[in-house]
Amino acid sequence: MRRTVWAATGLFVTLTVLTGVGPSAGQKIPLDQVPQAVPKAVLDAVKAKYPGAEITSASKETADGKISYEVYMKRSGKGLDVTFSPTGAVEIVEQEIDAKGLPPVVRAALDRKYPKVTFIKVEEISKVKDGKAAVDVYEMKFTTPDNKTIGVTITPDGKMTADAEKAPKADDKGKGKGGR
Repeated sequence: MRRTVWAATGLFVTLTVLTGVGPSAGQKIPLDQVPQAVPKAVLDAVKAKYPGAEITSASKETADGKISYEVYMKRSGKGLDVTFSPTGAVEIVEQEIDAKGLPPVVRAALDRKYPKVTFIKVEEISKVKDGKAAVDVYEMKFTTPDNKTIGVTITPDGKMTADAEKAPKADDKGKGKGGR
């Protein structure tokens, strides 16, 4: 059962990065409704675990009959999306990082297939098991020298698990972070 949930979560994260669209089961919660729509335990966990982070919105997700809340935040100018159980336990952390922060094995795997890219967004995705977070994948969106926009996921040991061309969003132009 747990493997199914983690596999579904990994698929959700991959599809979200590659398509830019989350599951239809998710209910977006506007910022002005977050205090009423998100359990107090989740909001307390946000304050305790991510002090100084600014909540920008949230969503309520249901997968395999299990409810979770994803809280979208900004911290130190970077995106931070954290999925919580209704009791406030952290389940998944998606932290935007600089490309310079990629492990050498991950960067080498990317460079083999896509040399000289300009990064649009880089995220480190960690899953929490038994109270400990471990990096599951790195998700990247970038442009190639021939102006293709690509989304990939690479595991910490350097295996590319997803790779797809994406249509660039209007707000992606000129957003390269930590380029080559």
